[in-house]
Order: sequence, then structure tokens, then C-alpha cells
Amino acid sequence: MRPAELPPCDLVMKGGVTSGIVYPGAVAELAKRYRFANLGGTSAGAVAAAVAAACEYARQGGESIELKGILDVAQDARRPGFFLDLFQPTPSAQPLLSLVYALAGARGSHRRQVIALARAAVRRRPVQAIGTLAAAAVLLALGALAVSRLPIGLALVLAVVAALVVALLTAGAVLGPLVAIVRGAWRSLPGAGFGVCSGLASPGAPDALTDWLHASVQRCAGLPPGQPLTFAMLQARGIALRMVATDLGLARPVTMPFAEEQYLFSPAELSALFPAPVVDHVLAVAGVGPQDRHSTRTWFLPGAQLPVVIGVRLSASVPVLLSSLRLYTADADADGPIESYMTDGGLTSNFPIHFFDDWLPSHPTFGLDLVGVPAVGEEPVFMPAGDEVGHRLAPRPVTGLGGFVGRVQDAARSWRDEAQAELPGYRDRVCQIRMGPGEGGFHLDANPDQVGVLMDRGREAGREILRSFDWERHRVTRYLTLMALLRENFGLLAERLSGAPPPVAPDPDAGAWAAAVDAAVAELARHAGPPAAGQPGGVPPAGRAAMSIGPRL
Repeated sequence: MRPAELPPCDLVMKGGVTSGIVYPGAVAELAKRYRFANLGGTSAGAVAAAVAAACEYARQGGESIELKGILDVAQDARRPGFFLDLFQPTPSAQPLLSLVYALAGARGSHRRQVIALARAAVRRRPVQAIGTLAAAAVLLALGALAVSRLPIGLALVLAVVAALVVALLTAGAVLGPLVAIVRGAWRSLPGAGFGVCSGLASPGAPDALTDWLHASVQRCAGLPPGQPLTFAMLQARGIALRMVATDLGLARPVTMPFAEEQYLFSPAELSALFPAPVVDHVLAVAGVGPQDRHSTRTWFLPGAQLPVVIGVRLSASVPVLLSSLRLYTADADADGPIESYMTDGGLTSNFPIHFFDDWLPSHPTFGLDLVGVPAVGEEPVFMPAGDEVGHRLAPRPVTGLGGFVGRVQDAARSWRDEAQAELPGYRDRVCQIRMGPGEGGFHLDANPDQVGVLMDRGREAGREILRSFDWERHRVTRYLTLMALLRENFGLLAERLSGAPPPVAPDPDAGAWAAAVDAAVAELARHAGPPAAGQPGGVPPAGRAAMSIGPRL
């Protein structure tokens, strides 16, 4: 069997920083039965989708049906310190990142987190902390001397005042360095794309995130570093790759690859965030001459010819941790291009399960959903069967202010994706990979054993999909849901048009087209209405879908 003769499937993966290490194992298992026609994801899910697409690109260009390279990339994460090396801060941002690492590493109570934050702040600015403590010690000594020579009443008042001042100075020994670090970051971050890490390695350091991404994608695709894999190259071999980023200028999610002439870029800003071969390709496609390599002028960013690594890096631009690329949109009503900072797609669509969907699919689209669990003991991998409800986990309790803020964030960014994944015809193709306390997420200090556990869990998720998914049942569910919605909506249409003529087409040339459409709609509406009792066509149990007009992002 040739690779192109394998049955197709699609795969969509959720964002989750280091949790994404589960994906290569799942991809490897699914690749034993399917070829990947469409791949998509957000943030860490976009990273996995790009690497899987590169491996599929190489497979479709050869004779072997084995998907090579995907597990080799995952093995990189077993190297001690791998995740920490990916995020190398700029010199001015190093103090702030040390605070972030201290918080991420302080697992447990809020008290431990506060202590870890205080220690990190003092270590970054020890002179300031020691100076403040020395002032407190001097004041304490002077106060003691003064108290010994004063009347008892006045001495008590002075002792209370001195104790308060000493307490404030002692607190200042911690708060002073902390405030100084935050103030410094506040001033420096806007000039660095609002991120502490550019994604490129410092001289002599191991590969940082973007360097590693470029090298991994090229290696998996079997391409030299100087020939970046593009979305168009994938499409030429029957592979579609999509990922989500968030456009802060327009306050909405955007899907990559971009449309042609959708955004403009500055060569100088692009060069600050991407390896030279990637920048060279973009400049060549955009028609930028060598003399303008470091120009701050703008050119249109390629669409299909965009290197895959750029799409991945934009989708994975975790706010503050990674610098955002500033792009521009042209507006005829504005004096010049409008700034559009591209940041993490997880802010607006962390699990784009709607990717590659249509009314009646011709092949399965699987989803890998990362789910946090409050305690051990839950099934590490879960995939519902038939009409079984997907999210069988009990709702997580809100504990403390931090838990409340976290749940607010989760609800704001994920409610639409999660509700979509619960619908009939969606939930039976989504496999949950569950993360316990201390697993995945921002735990950048994961050791090789922890990484190995997550990789094995990903393999089990792939096997569970192959065991549990029933394509024929899925098609029936999608068909019944679609028919019920069509019948319901054409019934509403018939009600709206009853006794009233259809709207008149504003363009006279469209009259014949409008008349033909009106006749077709009238015929469809004639058959609309609620299904008869006992007939198939009703909405399947345990969920209800809706049909509406929405933006295509």
C-alpha cells in the first residue's frame, strides 16, 4: 500500500504549553491506520500539528507508509532542561522571567508561592534588599538607645513607632526589589513585542523555541534549512494545515495561513523573531530587496507561501512570555497601516474543533482535548462512546481568589470550543487526555520521567481513538442532526415568508437568479416542519445543536 492509499482523517489539537508533549504519541498511533489530510491546532497544539504535517509531507513524498520523525522530535523533550532552554529571555527581561519561573515551580499553597516570589526578587536585586535591611537595623539600634533614655510613656510611643517603621523597611526589602523588577519590565516590554523571550537563542546557547521549531519542521519534512516548508508545499501533497492566532488590533481570532494581502509586515521586526532562512524566504516572496532587509517599511505578508514555522510561532506567542510579532492591516479610512499584534491563539480559540467541519463529513475529524483534573484517580484517557456525554468529570470547585480568577479565564476563552465539543457528532470524536496536578501546563522544569509518562499517555489516547471510534455511527448521528436542523430552519423560513413576498434583489441583473432561488426555497420550505412522532430526524439525545450565520475566521 502506498501512503496516499491510506484512508484520510483530520486531527485538531488543543493548546497547553508543555502538555503538548502528549501529542506525538497519539499522532504516531493514528498514523498506523490513517493519513492526515487536515491538521490543526492552537499554541502547543499548533506546534504538534505543524510537526505532524511535516512528517506527513515526507511520507506522501516517499513509498513507506510509516510516519517517520514524529517520535524523534518528542525525544528532544527528554533532555533535562529542554523546556527551560526553549524560553531564553532578553537581558532586560531576565529578572521578570526569574519571578515567573519561581511562581511556576512553587507548587502547593499560596504561602509557598509568596515565599518563592520573595526569594526570587531578593536574589535578583540583593544589594537593594540588603541596603533596606541595614537601614532597618540601624533604625532599630537608634530606637533602642533613645528608648533607654526617655520617660516610660514617651518611650512606649517611640517604641511602637520604631517597630512600625522597621516592619515597613523589612517588608520593603522584599517589595522594593519586586517593584523595581516589575517597573523595569513595564518599561522594556513594549519595545520587545510585549514578551520576555524573542524565541531566538542567545549566542552560544542551545536552540530556543523558534530555532528548535524551524529545525524540527525541516528535519521531519526532509528539507534543508534554507528551503522552509510552506503551507503551499503541504497543500501540493494533499495536506491542509490550519492554526489560530489572536489579532489584538482587531480583537479577534484569525486563522493561518492568512489570505493574500491580508497583513503587512516590517522586515526589521520579522528579522528580530525568526531565523535567517525563514526571513530570506519571506523577503524573496514579498519582493523585498537586500537593501531593505532591515527596513521598517511594510510589505504584504505571503499567504500560502508563508513558512509554516511563522504560523506556529504566532499561534504559540504566550502573552508576556513570548514576543508578539507586530503586523499591520491597511485601512482606506486611516492615515496609515493599523497595528495588529499577533499573540497566542489560545486567548480566543484554544481548541478549534470546528476546523475542517462540514455538514456531512466524508472522513473523520478527531480532536485531542487536554483536560485538567483536580486529583489523581481519574481515567488518564477518556473517549465517549455513542451518545455518552463527553465531559464526565465533575465540575471543579472554586477555591480561593486564584481559583476564581482561573475559572473566569477558562470560561471566557474556552466556553465556545467546549460547548462545540459537547454536541452530538462532535463529542464521539474527541478524546480527553487528562492532566493531574503538576503535569504539563507551565511546568517548564519537567524531568525526563514526567515527560515519558505524558508521552505514553498520548500513545494510549491514539489507541483509544482507534478502539472506540465508530465511523458508521458517527455518520448516522451527523446525518440525523443535520436533517433535524434543516427541517427546523426551513420551517422557520416558511413561517417568515408566509403571506409576504420575498425580499427584492437590489441588483436588477440578479432578478433571474433571485427568482430561481425563491422557487427553490419555496419548495424546500413546503417540506419543512417538525418530524412526525417516531420518525428519525429528531435531534439526537443529550445535546442540541443550532444552525446560524457566523463569521468565517
